[in-house]
Amino acid sequence: MLSVLNNSIMKLKLIIFGIFLFLFFGSKIVSADTTWDGRYNATFDFKMSAGPCPRNLPIEIEIIITNGKAEGFIFNNGGGNTHQWCKLYHNGTITGNINKKGNVDFKIKQESSHSSQYSSYKIEGNIEDELKLISRDWKYHYPKKFTMNRVAN
Repeated sequence: MLSVLNNSIMKLKLIIFGIFLFLFFGSKIVSADTTWDGRYNATFDFKMSAGPCPRNLPIEIEIIITNGKAEGFIFNNGGGNTHQWCKLYHNGTITGNINKKGNVDFKIKQESSHSSQYSSYKIEGNIEDELKLISRDWKYHYPKKFTMNRVAN
């Protein structure tokens, strides 16, 4: 009878120890840093070099960050430029990650195959400081610095 009681106590100790390990280590592994969770946006004018779009392209970006993962979009309505390509540049979806320090690694998937050859394909920098919109062809689409505003948690 005493050995059965000792076995039961030993099993209970192992269960409690397992729960402790999970709470201490497991929760740190499973949970992501949520410091940056929220909805962010930015609007700015993008000036191309000489080419088919002499007027500024009005860029709008919206990103939602959840547990370090980002999803959003980038949009440009052409800004009154008449060439057909002007409404295509910088329109697409954004996905990526943000680390604990606020550094972003965002990829842009352009909707237009023409735009994917020339315009934006990534955003890099720090969400609290300065970000940079990077395009594939710097001849017409220079890197553009901008900031984002947190608009909701």
